[in-house]
Amino acid sequence: MRTKPTKILLVDDHTIVREGLRLIFDAEEEFSDIDEAKNGKEALEMLEIVQYDLILLDIQMPVMGGLEFLEEKRKLGCNVPVIVLTMSDDAVVIRKTIDYGVKSFIIKDSSRKEMLEVINKSLENRAFFPKEITELLERDAHKLINPEHSLGTDLTQRERLILTHVVRGEMSKEIAMDMGITERTVKAHLTNIYRKLGVNSRTEAVAMALVKKIIIVSNM
Repeated sequence: MRTKPTKILLVDDHTIVREGLRLIFDAEEEFSDIDEAKNGKEALEMLEIVQYDLILLDIQMPVMGGLEFLEEKRKLGCNVPVIVLTMSDDAVVIRKTIDYGVKSFIIKDSSRKEMLEVINKSLENRAFFPKEITELLERDAHKLINPEHSLGTDLTQRERLILTHVVRGEMSKEIAMDMGITERTVKAHLTNIYRKLGVNSRTEAVAMALVKKIIIVSNM
């Protein structure tokens, strides 16, 4: 149980969106410590001086958009979890955010209850993919699927465990530490996972794991 308010950074160029989210958070005592930024550049500047527990991030913004922010955030070695605010209309963008370690999404017209549920899961290091996101990835999955592959049925128990860590947004070094193995061993397993799933990257593996229900994220 958190003993002090969760410090959240809202990053969205639309004032009405930030104000709407703030109204939701102001009604919750544990989420009452809120800062705002209207683009990725402002958010990066704030990250340098404030320690946040969570970032809510829009993707389409002027000056610096969400994808560029995620790239720069990674360069800083910042591990603050990010929830992407989205209208779920671009599978390519969603896959790119996953590649940057994002593992939770909020659809912009979600209810207050749904938003708070996603936030609490993210603070517990659990992934959350709304059905709109998984359906979007599924519609796009035909670009990834190789019919010659068995789509996960021949993954070993350890490979499934590693894939679960990947879906959670963990990098190879984190997975190695969690599992008590070397980073080199993790990368070798990932190579086998990609081959068995018929994909070429971490992002594609996550998308395939979700749309084919190889990994179920609802209980992560």
